[in-house]
Amino acid sequence: QAAYSDEANGEILNAGLGEDITVNDLAALICKDEGQIRHVEHIHLQSEIPKLVCDYSKAKRVLGWEPKTPLIKGIELMKGWIRSQ
Repeated sequence: QAAYSDEANGEILNAGLGEDITVNDLAALICKDEGQIRHVEHIHLQSEIPKLVCDYSKAKRVLGWEPKTPLIKGIELMKGWIRSQ
């Protein structure tokens, strides 16, 4: 959709949920119930940003795009795809 939009041409658009999550919390969600993956706690340097939020408001304004898949469901779908490969 963005590739065919003149308004999006040359613009940076974020695609995310608009919710904050830490690296450790994301890793814990990915590793949940998995015997093959072990979560290793990430220790943040003082100068490192501990959380990020992907603001999709510009993508919504320019393209009418909004997230449709909750994070946990997206992780489950990705794990299923990886297993099928």
